[in-house]
Amino acid sequence: MADTVAIGVTAASGRPDPMAFSPRVFTISGTSTTSKRLYIKFRAAGGAPCSSTPVGDPGRWLTGFAGDSVVTGAFGFERVITWDASGPFTFCYWLAPSDSSIATPFTQTIAFRPPTGAIDATVISPSVPRPDQYFTLTLSGTTEAPARVYAKIRPAGGAPCASTYASDPGDNLRNGEDVGGPYATFPVAVESNPGQYLVCMWLMGAANNPAIIAGPTSRIIDIVQPPPVASLLSSVDCRNNRKLPKVRIGKVKAVCVRYGFSVEPRNGSKVTIAFMTPKGRRYSSVGLVWEEGTRAVTAKWLRALAYRHRRGRWHVILRVNGKQVRSTSFRVY
Repeated sequence: MADTVAIGVTAASGRPDPMAFSPRVFTISGTSTTSKRLYIKFRAAGGAPCSSTPVGDPGRWLTGFAGDSVVTGAFGFERVITWDASGPFTFCYWLAPSDSSIATPFTQTIAFRPPTGAIDATVISPSVPRPDQYFTLTLSGTTEAPARVYAKIRPAGGAPCASTYASDPGDNLRNGEDVGGPYATFPVAVESNPGQYLVCMWLMGAANNPAIIAGPTSRIIDIVQPPPVASLLSSVDCRNNRKLPKVRIGKVKAVCVRYGFSVEPRNGSKVTIAFMTPKGRRYSSVGLVWEEGTRAVTAKWLRALAYRHRRGRWHVILRVNGKQVRSTSFRVY
């Protein structure tokens, strides 16, 4: 019987899977022809061969295996270890009376793979945001190991997403939220101008893992300014807000206009009401700067003096930023 030592790295299910940054079961097993101490060191692969003595090797001790265990015959140990780097590592094993004893080392190379993951974004509420309207995104995906979500947003049409979160010029959406397994996080954003915006996302390892697991992933979202839709436009008696399809001279002292929107103009838009004479000439107009959330508005009046000698059909035109949205009319007799 010859001395032997080896390590197997498996997932919790028992499947061989040497993955970094997530707990794995390390099974150290072998045989020793006589009673000896077990020494294990490790280091990045590609350097000098294992030394003839444990103490003379430049590697790091594997915790719990600096000669703490005395073995004889067939032996086996299990340890749950989270390996903190990906790539190939050389493991050196010695079965020796002491750490300075000369012994033939056993050498094994284990390649630890990086964890896999994915990240993506969708707009969930509202599905088509408007300028100056807060909207919620979902940043979702999956990761094999504990990770952190990073994301930024900026106007599209410039440079693509940078290779790292820190070097991208966008505005922050997520700055390292901890996630694991299937995940979803819900940042809220707002943009002032309509157009297309670029969302850049990175899924990076947790504190001990600076590597990018997934990304940069990019998504384009649209900020759309829908045209305003007037739900109400009617001429009314200024005294009681009664609708006036007809205006009798001498009975109605002034005409006002009630209007409202089912789709509001953008905050800060200029809303105007123009009174047009029966001959198609503008008699007067009044305007205001729209504030989001404004309810139905009553425009200033058209006094009887204006239509006393202008019988016929008057028109009322509602405009937003100079563009006609709706019109109505009333007849003066």
